[in-house]
Amino acid sequence: MVLAASSLGPAAQVALLLKEYGTLRAAADRVHTLVTAPANVPAPREVLEVADRPEVVFEDVRFRYTPDGPEVLRGVSFRVPYGKTVALVGASGAGKSTCVSLLLRYWDPDGGRILVGGVPLPRIADLHRHVTVVPQDVHLFAGTIEQNVRLGAPGADVASALRVAQLAIDPELVVGERGVTLSGGQRARVAVARALATGAPVLVLDEAVANLDTDNEARLVEALQEAAAGRATLVIAHRLSTIRRADHIVLLEEGRVAAEGSYAELSERLSHLFVGQP
Repeated sequence: MVLAASSLGPAAQVALLLKEYGTLRAAADRVHTLVTAPANVPAPREVLEVADRPEVVFEDVRFRYTPDGPEVLRGVSFRVPYGKTVALVGASGAGKSTCVSLLLRYWDPDGGRILVGGVPLPRIADLHRHVTVVPQDVHLFAGTIEQNVRLGAPGADVASALRVAQLAIDPELVVGERGVTLSGGQRARVAVARALATGAPVLVLDEAVANLDTDNEARLVEALQEAAAGRATLVIAHRLSTIRRADHIVLLEEGRVAAEGSYAELSERLSHLFVGQP
């Protein structure tokens, strides 16, 4: 009787494993599909060295997501000088996020070219060492703050990166999957610290301050301005307060550069995009 009762435990565990088998196999199939998926762009050939103080240049860039789809970018040209902050603004669907995706080389443009430090993207090895991005949707993993910050730079100075990101928090604090134990603003600042820790000379901020209140936004933007002195910084933002601090503004409309200049020069053209914002 004791042996019969004891055998029920392992049998129940086997039954539970069989119940989860379908879910586990489906998850494994998705991971395998992702790992074996062909790259959207070919590997770099005839690699060239990027300049130490690089600037980003878009030259007559054209792009569509599908061969028979609409042209998303229609001859976009602008520069992001080293040590300066350029804000890319426009209505939804104007092509701002597409510019960022092309700069990160998720795809190659159909026409024109993008250069970092005078080198076309297809000829740059380890592009992530030169270009880093703070995305709008922050992805954090279960582990400590330090581990999350060091994902792209194992030997980084975490304390310094957190200080610049205006995040006073214990680096050994354990956070849950997707940073569930942190506020939206804290998650955004961990992502900023992660990007700064890589030391990449080109920094892209894709709505990085969207989850911060006004006071925290002002402090973070001020800190980022100090960090931008040693970087070429491209900012995508929908807050007028952030755009005002940029050195140069590029206005996109329907996949084209409609205007560019300082905030003072473009304030009237920008007013319709920021109705109700002080």
